[in-house]
Amino acid sequence: GYLLWPGILFFLLILAFQCYRQKERLGAWLDVIIPASILAFIFDSFGAFLGGDQYGTPTELPWGLAYDNPEVPFTIPIHPVQLYQLFFLLLLLMVIQVLHQKKLKESLTGLVSFMLFSLVSFGVEYFRGDEMLSFSGFRFTQVLQIMVIVISVFFIFLQQRRRPKPYA
Repeated sequence: GYLLWPGILFFLLILAFQCYRQKERLGAWLDVIIPASILAFIFDSFGAFLGGDQYGTPTELPWGLAYDNPEVPFTIPIHPVQLYQLFFLLLLLMVIQVLHQKKLKESLTGLVSFMLFSLVSFGVEYFRGDEMLSFSGFRFTQVLQIMVIVISVFFIFLQQRRRPKPYA
């Protein structure tokens, strides 16, 4: 949590710099990298579920799970946040497929996917049970996710105003 979102942002900055340096279009790269990354996060969520990582808060809902992992401080059923994330990422992958079929302007599929991924992650954070630094009632990662959402929306509107460039 602490390193994922800064790592994502740093990766995107380096990618933008490299694309500028190599005279490549960042939008084309985003349309490929973001969906592939979401697929990787699907596997990560499933692995976290099996390992008991990223555990949730206590719940009385029928799908609450109790872990035998000593790192999970709860012995009562907790929200399976990893499965919530997995479910929403699978839905997001279907949305991305639809976006690809609509043949949107370059980078729009990647930007919309990144924004939706941030929204999904933001929502799942409310059910997380692990301790994390918080600001004004938001977890640290949620603050970073809000920044990503705002930046994504800005670039989506910016891209909508530009003339479309055909893929090479």
